[in-house]
Amino acid sequence: MLKECKKLNRFKNYISKLLLSLHEWMLKRPVILTFFLSSVTILFSFILVFLGDLLPVPFKLTEFDSKSHLRLTPFGMVISSICLIWNFLLEASDKYYDYKKKEDMSNAEAINYIRERVDTRIVSVCDNKFNTLISLIDDISKGNTAPKCIISKPCEQLKSITKELAACLRSLLIHNNYDLNENEIYITIFYKFQYTGKWKQTQSAFPEIGAPIDSIVNNPNSTFYNTLKSKNGILFINDKQKGADTNKYVPDKDDKYDENGKLKGSILCYRINCTKNGVNYISAIISISTYNKRIEPNNISNQIKNIEDNICNYILNSFEKRIRIELSLLYLSELYTNKQKKSYAVKSPKIQGVVSNDKENKQEQDN
Repeated sequence: MLKECKKLNRFKNYISKLLLSLHEWMLKRPVILTFFLSSVTILFSFILVFLGDLLPVPFKLTEFDSKSHLRLTPFGMVISSICLIWNFLLEASDKYYDYKKKEDMSNAEAINYIRERVDTRIVSVCDNKFNTLISLIDDISKGNTAPKCIISKPCEQLKSITKELAACLRSLLIHNNYDLNENEIYITIFYKFQYTGKWKQTQSAFPEIGAPIDSIVNNPNSTFYNTLKSKNGILFINDKQKGADTNKYVPDKDDKYDENGKLKGSILCYRINCTKNGVNYISAIISISTYNKRIEPNNISNQIKNIEDNICNYILNSFEKRIRIELSLLYLSELYTNKQKKSYAVKSPKIQGVVSNDKENKQEQDN
């Protein structure tokens, strides 16, 4: 029974491949297809009736019997059968292709539905985890509970996240017929905890040196500084030279120049705030930089905006949730290490106006 089922499945697969291959063959040869389809009609409506018995003997398609009835000759039966089978295969392949296309679309819709449900659940889990952590940070800052020991290694996790983020970004760009190699894109995360007020940089999975933190944090011409002051917390400069000319980018040691002395590459900065009860406990900036190729090679305005939206909506928004969790764990780890309440007492009870945007207000409402 099992062998019969396997044979039946192999036969079905063979027929499926045959019909799909025939349909593909037809699409590439529309003129021949039209001829074959027309020949069947012509054969039965004209040739068989009027010319079938006039052809030479070996090729006669029809003949009259003793009662003067028009009959198919053996050769005519073979030709007619071939035409009928051919016409049937052409029609069947076309119908099967439509059926297969609808089936594939249905399966794709089902898979997308499942993915959306899974993504929704994952987002919910991440949000719940972050809400728990930021609430704990808030309670510790208010002296309601003591700092907790964090067993995980958030620094290592953040390093791994930047590496995976770069891989996702490269995959996105490949779909736009553009490729950045692994050594052509650099991602780092800058962060500042409320109880220290000092900017730091996470461990990097990339070899670039970049500019010292202090030189970009307080420099009004840096992309970092402009992102902190922007309304939506996002700044994408596809052409670094243009960014430098408009005082929104400060070159660093890793930057490269073309034969005309113009800066090469792009930079995108994305702001993250972790808030609770009106207090901004954690600020962070994700910096994505290239030093050779521009992210949008043709530097077309509408394409630049499209790529920015895709990167932010499909990649950074998702990774932001994991980054917030690891930064919260890192915050708690440092609180536990410091042990003294004065080191984590609330210094600035309210978020400054320059960092209060729609995205952060939504996060606070979620919390």
